[in-house]
Amino acid sequence: MNLKVSQSTLIDGVKIILLKGRFDASAVDEVEAFLMNLIRKNELPFILDMSLVSYIGSSGLRVLLSLNQELKAISQRYAIINLPASGKKIIQAMEIDKLFHIFPGEKEAAEFFNQKI
Repeated sequence: MNLKVSQSTLIDGVKIILLKGRFDASAVDEVEAFLMNLIRKNELPFILDMSLVSYIGSSGLRVLLSLNQELKAISQRYAIINLPASGKKIIQAMEIDKLFHIFPGEKEAAEFFNQKI
């Protein structure tokens, strides 16, 4: 797997999940299993920190979209922070940027979770 996943401290009760490396086809199965396990264990909400992601492929985007569907079905959500410029461009070019909750940093994302759904 070219992508490493780790959990860090909580901010206002929200887990931070740090992704590091290439978020591509070689990594999606393990990353998706890790994130779906969080959902099954109700370890919600969480923030995906992508500050150390060097590349996001279409398979990585599929995982993010799948997360949206899983969490929406249980009236939950997640946030993305520190998305690299290349990832933002891809999401905007595909016109799916409105489907994600993308923030510049932890503070803004944590405040997002204090809002009512």
